[in-house]
Amino acid sequence: MDNTQNGSLPQSVLIVEDSPLHARILQSLIPGEWEGEVELLGANTLESALEVASRRGPDCIILDLILPDADGTVSLEALQSVVPGVAIVVVSASRDPKVAMQVIAQGAHEFLSKWDFSSDELTTAITLAVARSQVAKPAPQVIPAPQVTPAAVDV
Repeated sequence: MDNTQNGSLPQSVLIVEDSPLHARILQSLIPGEWEGEVELLGANTLESALEVASRRGPDCIILDLILPDADGTVSLEALQSVVPGVAIVVVSASRDPKVAMQVIAQGAHEFLSKWDFSSDELTTAITLAVARSQVAKPAPQVIPAPQVTPAAVDV
């Protein structure tokens, strides 16, 4: 599947990973054809991720669940509060399906185990997460003004 032809190609992706090696691996798995089309941002703590996310408003966040200043779903919840509706792909060392179900239930759009995915799978996860986040955003509601009839007007 050619994700670059899909309407869900993100303009920017924030990689939140405290391990420099894992961050480089994630960057290297982003497809070459996205180069120049997708801006890659980085953060290695929740604090720096919140600052980058609030300043830059990325389309997608790739999030490691364990960071030096946050553990578990704390970082997921914090990022969702700063950038509501952002596409989030959680990447964790855990292979436990319960962890995956927990983060999906708390609003992540995709879950990948750090040890079990390829470039194509990461690309697909990002593309699907962005598409899901766009579908999940509520459409603006227009509430019509109430009709005022002469009988309803007090004089």
